[in-house]
Amino acid sequence: MCGFLCCRSFFQSAASSCSGKRAFQRILNRFRRFVRRAFLAAAALFSALLKDHDLYFPSRGNPTLFAPALLPVKKRSRVLGPEQMQQLLPRLPEPCRTVVLTALLAGLRVGEILALRWKRLDFLRGSIEVLETYSDAQGFGTPKTRSSERVIPMSSALRQALEGHRTVCTYKEPEDLVFCTNKGTPLSPKNLYNRALAPACDQLGLPRISWHSFRHANGTWIGEVGESVKTVQAILGHSDLETTLNIYMHAIPDSQRRAVERVAGVLFPDVPKLASGRPKPAN
Repeated sequence: MCGFLCCRSFFQSAASSCSGKRAFQRILNRFRRFVRRAFLAAAALFSALLKDHDLYFPSRGNPTLFAPALLPVKKRSRVLGPEQMQQLLPRLPEPCRTVVLTALLAGLRVGEILALRWKRLDFLRGSIEVLETYSDAQGFGTPKTRSSERVIPMSSALRQALEGHRTVCTYKEPEDLVFCTNKGTPLSPKNLYNRALAPACDQLGLPRISWHSFRHANGTWIGEVGESVKTVQAILGHSDLETTLNIYMHAIPDSQRRAVERVAGVLFPDVPKLASGRPKPAN
């Protein structure tokens, strides 16, 4: 009961002090992370104490075996290797292929990609500004944390792919979406996955990978080409290094630009060719 009252007091004071829904959402996200970390620390301590003292429940066995079930465990996304990705990309119809390239070469979440507008792409300076996100359930919204609102470099390979995509787009005004339907409305990530990405994986005999797998691949590959964890954190928009280290790896602007160029150059040397020979869109 005391814990409930403390939480209630916390949210009431936060709501009265924040300037709006956006600020309150950030406070809520921080509180969730705090509670999760505190619970994990308590569970680890409890498990260690039971192990040290060799304590068991006769009828149920060691209770610490059930501790992981108390919290949702984040599964590591399956990450395909560069060769598998190079097999997959030519099989993807547009605009799915360019969406995947953006996730792979820029490390964006699929919701951030589908919310991109042309005014957020600076082809002259080679940068992408992330200020919105989109989901089927909630529509348009702001990124989940302040660090998720970011400007990241665009590699030359990605820039060529996006410029090629623009040449075949009907909607090109600054406020228009980079990836949209024939009516200019947002693409559904679920439909794009079911109609394009999953069938392509099946045709190649590859495991079905999630949208988030491409983001994981970007973080992993940046680390493998020798860039720092801080650079990966900045590009992926993480609020803390713990997330980057524990989940995404199986700043300085110059290092970020060097990182995206290395990933594009080492893993996808033929990306510019992909931008010119475009397969037909999926029905």
